[in-house]
This record gives sequence, C-alpha cells and structure tokens, in this order.
Amino acid sequence: MTDLVAAPARGSALPPLRIARVPLLHPDAQLLVGEVQQEYVRRYGSPDATPLDPAMFDPPAGAFFVAYVPVDGVPGPGSPVATGAWRRRGDVLALGTTTTAEVKRMYVAPSARGLGAARAVLAHLESTAREAGAEAVVLETGLAQPEAIALYASSGYVPTAGFGLYADEPLSRCFAKRLEGEAPTEPPAWRAEVVAPDDAALAVLRRRGAAEAGARLAAGEAPAPADVVRWVVVRDEHGRGAACGGVRRDGSVADRWVEPHARDDVLGDGLGAERTLARALRLSSPG
Repeated sequence: MTDLVAAPARGSALPPLRIARVPLLHPDAQLLVGEVQQEYVRRYGSPDATPLDPAMFDPPAGAFFVAYVPVDGVPGPGSPVATGAWRRRGDVLALGTTTTAEVKRMYVAPSARGLGAARAVLAHLESTAREAGAEAVVLETGLAQPEAIALYASSGYVPTAGFGLYADEPLSRCFAKRLEGEAPTEPPAWRAEVVAPDDAALAVLRRRGAAEAGARLAAGEAPAPADVVRWVVVRDEHGRGAACGGVRRDGSVADRWVEPHARDDVLGDGLGAERTLARALRLSSPG
C-alpha cells in the first residue's frame, strides 16, 4: 500500500509521513474527504459539488493518496492526516499542453498544519502524475483559502484560465505548473516479459493488487478477464515479480490495462505500475 516515506520539513515536529495510494472509497480517504467538505462549508458556505466518480482515481486514470503519521505502539500505517489526488484531464489546456492532470482533494488535518505535510503531498502528486505521463498539473482553489494559494505560488504554480464547475465563480482561482524533467527510468537489470496466466509471480501480484482494492483473489481463484489476451510481468534484478498487468484485446495502453499493480517498494522507488507496463507493452506486440 505504501508509496513513499516523506521526510518532514526542516525543524518540523511532524514525524516522517507515510504516503499511501488508496481507493477513493477507502475509509481513511472518506474520513478526510468529509473533513475537507466541512472546511469548504465553513469557508464558502457549501461543499464542493464537483462530480467525482471513484473510478476517476483508479489507475491509470488517476490516483488518490492518504498521508499517515506513525502512532507509537499502534500497528498499521498510522493516523491519517492529509489527502491529495490527481485525475487525468485531456480537456484542459494549460501552459501549452492538454496532457494535464488535475489536483483534487488537497487537505491537511488541523493537527498537522504548518509542518510541511501539504508540501510533501503536493510534491508526491506532481511526481506520480509526471510518471503517468502528465506534462502539466492544474488545480482550482479559491480566495477563501489564502494559505493554499500561498503554497501553490511558492511551489511554482502560475495563474491559468478558469475551468471546471466553478470556472465563472468570482472567488475561484485556477493555477497550473509545467512538470519538468524526465520521469525516473527503470533499473537496467529489470526486464518485462509476457507470461502465462498461471505464472506464479503474476498470481502473487494479482492477489496483492486485489487485496489493496478491497477484493479477495485467493489461490486457484484467479480467472483471467475474457478480453485479456496476454499478461505482462516486470521482474527485478533477482527475478522477482515487480509489476504486472493484462493487455486487452485491442492492445491499447493509455486506459486499457487490466489489474495494473506494482510492489510497494517499486512505487517507493518512483517506478509506477502503469509506466512500467507501458514499457513492457512496447517490448512485446499484443496478439
């Protein structure tokens, strides 16, 4: 589940954050989404009414993250203190590109504010969106959130044309940032290969992915979806499965992967499942 352990800001009293990718309907995500909606009510008089389908934040369409701080003596990821998400937006032109990702649900609980959590989550959103192919990130905030505007301005965001549900609202402000640099490359010793549906590494990765999605895929209960023509596994330098995904019959990459999943440490190294699998598909022609 864990994607990154982020160091706190220098001099911060906040312990290292554990930033985990979770579904939008995960209980911790829903807890913090409820809090941010209450915050909108206090500041604007109503919650954010932007329609959001949970599938918008499922890979490869997007990603939703919860940041945790460890709790001494309590097993598990810790206490949820912040959220952030992004979703693909091919309909928003910003800084010369429509290959954009929109930042959503940036929120830090009162107990963790002013300690660098928001900046750590924002940086993680930018990194993962870039890995997924986004050339720029865009977001919408409002004049009733001056601390958010200050964060974005100090992080390199510039004003951009209004978009979305609140584009014409006088309090709404939209910002964009170009994502510079190349995404991290795969370690050269790693390899991608097409495997049989009963491959042992594939089975392990599929079960882990299903468990993180809240489903159960027990041994012997792993039927391949009917439209999958081949499975791809990326193996690390030790031959262990690092990422997997199914290729649909039409062979497209952008939004057609079936059950994409990567090991926790792979995500922590900045190697996203979808980007790894896209490379794998380039190495093998779908039939």
